Amino acid sequence: MSRKVEVDIRFLIVALALVIVASVGSAFTAYLMLSRNNSAAGAEKANSSGRGIGPTYEIGEFTVNLAGTSSIRFIRTGMVLELEKENDVREAERRQPQIRDRVITVLRTCTLADLSAPEGLQNLKAKLTASINELFGAEKVIDIFFVDLVYQ
Repeated sequence: MSRKVEVDIRFLIVALALVIVASVGSAFTAYLMLSRNNSAAGAEKANSSGRGIGPTYEIGEFTVNLAGTSSIRFIRTGMVLELEKENDVREAERRQPQIRDRVITVLRTCTLADLSAPEGLQNLKAKLTASINELFGAEKVIDIFFVDLVYQ
């Protein structure tokens, strides 16, 4: 009977050691992932903090299905355009249905892999900016800010 207790104690010690090793490994992996994301965000913040912000126009929220999947995948986002001049805000208000159409068209071409890539959101911003500027016929959109972003 004492032998059974020894086996159970050894098993508990081994199981506890494995749980500790797994916890430390998970914590280290999370630290590496977060530190990499924070350094990229810090560099982006340093680049954008050097200039002021121009006039902005909120184009609203979007919920769009993503391309390239057999299962249902979607993106839900809210966006604000940074425009070059105050006059551009009035033109954006007048063209809101066209701008929303362009945004939906670009979002529907994205895949989950595109958005999950390291430069995925920057590429999406570039596509959206180019498409909306094409609508205006000039470089009126300076930047796009995601005020809400969920994709699944």
